[in-house]
Amino acid sequence: MQDERRYEKSGVALECISKGDAKGFFNAVFSTKGRPGETIIKCIPHTLQFYTANKFNLNVYESRNAYPLFVFNFIVFCLILLVHYRFSHWVLKNEYLALLSVLIYSCLTNSYLYLRHALPYDTSLLILYYTMYKALQLADSDSLSIKKCFIIGLSAFIGYSVYPGYFPLVFLIGILLFYQFNNNFSLYYRIKAIASYVGGFGSLLILFELLSRIGDSSFVFASKGLSTTIVQGSFQECFSFLYKYLWEAEGNGGKILVFGLSIFLIHLLFNLKKIFFDKVLFVSLLLILAYLSYASLGYFFHRFVFYGRLIHMYYPFICIACVSLLNTSFLTEKYKNAIAICISFIFVFSFFKIFIQYKTYSYPRDIGWKYVNIYGKNAVHNICEYNGGVSQVPARVLTKKSISPTEKIYDSFYFVALVNCCYHNTFFDIEKNKRFYLKTGGVLIESLRPYYLFKPYQYEGYGIEERRNIDSLQPLIKAYGYIFQLPTK
Repeated sequence: MQDERRYEKSGVALECISKGDAKGFFNAVFSTKGRPGETIIKCIPHTLQFYTANKFNLNVYESRNAYPLFVFNFIVFCLILLVHYRFSHWVLKNEYLALLSVLIYSCLTNSYLYLRHALPYDTSLLILYYTMYKALQLADSDSLSIKKCFIIGLSAFIGYSVYPGYFPLVFLIGILLFYQFNNNFSLYYRIKAIASYVGGFGSLLILFELLSRIGDSSFVFASKGLSTTIVQGSFQECFSFLYKYLWEAEGNGGKILVFGLSIFLIHLLFNLKKIFFDKVLFVSLLLILAYLSYASLGYFFHRFVFYGRLIHMYYPFICIACVSLLNTSFLTEKYKNAIAICISFIFVFSFFKIFIQYKTYSYPRDIGWKYVNIYGKNAVHNICEYNGGVSQVPARVLTKKSISPTEKIYDSFYFVALVNCCYHNTFFDIEKNKRFYLKTGGVLIESLRPYYLFKPYQYEGYGIEERRNIDSLQPLIKAYGYIFQLPTK
């Protein structure tokens, strides 16, 4: 099941609530492979989508009814920026550098790529990032109690239950609670703090497991099985994945980050003695060790691969690490300000350049909804040009919709044949589908570039060879209109 299709389980959960079906509700919540928190949270935009669908006579999941979800995602994104600013300001002790870090983060493609999708990544990042910020803030101010450690454990579990892929942050939070900057707590107290944190995390884990049993499933068992699903990609690029993503998917801004990260690593090596007294160095070292451990399991033991969504959690800290170099350099304030201004202009320019390019790509699901709404599902046929594609033409449609004046030209046809309105799980097989045929006799209505031609999407599960195939094939989504009947061979 694609991560995005799990969103529909929130709708099922709401329907079960309306019917008083407790077992069905818990079955829906815990049927998303270790993401029950996401299912529950996404009931918020789902409720709004049910309302707007009913009010405006729309299908719940059609593209024209997706704006409640987008608004929800955008609010989450803005909250991440707020947390990122506060965390950056806390560790850098410099407001201008914190603002620069926020600017860099908001201009990166991976930061906003998931805004239009029904995915759990930003929500999980928000919860875990805020939890880590509060843990570090409380520990640093000597106001961390055993009770607060328990609450932090509860919060960490909620973030984990939204998207388990960010589990390294759960361990990072625990280490920060144990170390506790700027205090003289005894080892015994630190152990109690960690035990309380684990207790908070574990208590919700037990509760979720018990609730999942009501729905005839097991949260723990589903979570254990997740590690076997993260294998769609290239094991050989596990160590280089982050650098390759930044270089190829993030444009000029990404290249600057590659340069900045390289300098930061050298800076880290030369300042290992300060590691336990500098928050940026300490947190960065922990994240580097987490990345290398994960990469080692993938490269040497073929356990995991990296996706763009999995390096999403590293992005805020990459920005902070690179910006922190301006805090440690021997340059005068005048030159530091000049460098910061130049970097800002480069990232803003890079953002607009990539965003304009991004707007030229289309999503098969959107195209499918467009033609189904005009003609009805029985008059729209789809063929995947290459083997292994799954049609994205929606099957569950309430009714044919009225069309706008700009779409009147399409309504002159009786049938529409779509080519490549598909989702490709893999792109190893580049042979033509045997059922594929040229649309002779049809009128080409439009030809569009699918989303997977956009480089950041190619790093969401496609390996080296698959990305090469996509770039060489340059497949297009095409729509053919027919005045009479659709040819069958």
